[in-house]
Amino acid sequence: MTNKIVNDEIREIVLDIYEESRNIISKLDCHLKFYISVNSLDLFDKNYKRDTLVLCSMNGLSEELRELKEIYAYSLGANRVASSIQNKGLKNNALYYQRDYHFRNFFSRCFSLLDHIAYMINQLSIISLIKEERKVYIHNLRTTLSSKEITSLIDSGEKIGYITSKDLSKIRDIIKEDYIFGEINSKALKTFRNTFVHRRFMDYDINLSAHFSKQGDSIIFSHDETYHFNEYIEIAYKLLSNLYTIVNDLSTLDLMEGVISQISN
Repeated sequence: MTNKIVNDEIREIVLDIYEESRNIISKLDCHLKFYISVNSLDLFDKNYKRDTLVLCSMNGLSEELRELKEIYAYSLGANRVASSIQNKGLKNNALYYQRDYHFRNFFSRCFSLLDHIAYMINQLSIISLIKEERKVYIHNLRTTLSSKEITSLIDSGEKIGYITSKDLSKIRDIIKEDYIFGEINSKALKTFRNTFVHRRFMDYDINLSAHFSKQGDSIIFSHDETYHFNEYIEIAYKLLSNLYTIVNDLSTLDLMEGVISQISN
């Protein structure tokens, strides 16, 4: 095959993947249940600073969810299109250049979104919940909101920054690990994410990685486990659905009312 013929065939595959991804998205039950009222901001309103923080943060979270949905759909679409390709080279292009290129960062982006939620909440507390910005992560926020000090404030009905005790109590429930991950093995997922982000490059369905590790006083050499796409794409859907639920729940907080409107069913 000449380069032109190959490039033309790859272009057709990409178009097929895109079309399949549109079909997948149309059937996904992952939707925002609110809209952001940009025009509601009033520079002279007493809640202008709070509403601006809410608008910017929720707009960012909404866009992140949209991109995660696109990544999920394109990756799954590439996997489906690849299943009907006979030419090995073109099939590998669909799997490892199209599917894996997009899906590889999906879970890292999910964990980033959770930390962005933690940052939004801390900003709305006017940096009162976690005072050191470098420590603003979802795990630290979860720990802080479960502390005796914050529990006492919630019980006493006090506000922290712009956040009422009622909203604080609701946020504490929304960001619980069980609520975020549900039946997903969060520990295994974090290990998977950390391995790729901090240790080594990974592909799905093939194993090209090996490493030394220490066990007691011994150093052993081993191959990494194989990460199967079909297993992780199912996990991806569950996590994506959960993240939509979390952001939709956050949109119902009292402090959101200035710029967030719920979509009636």
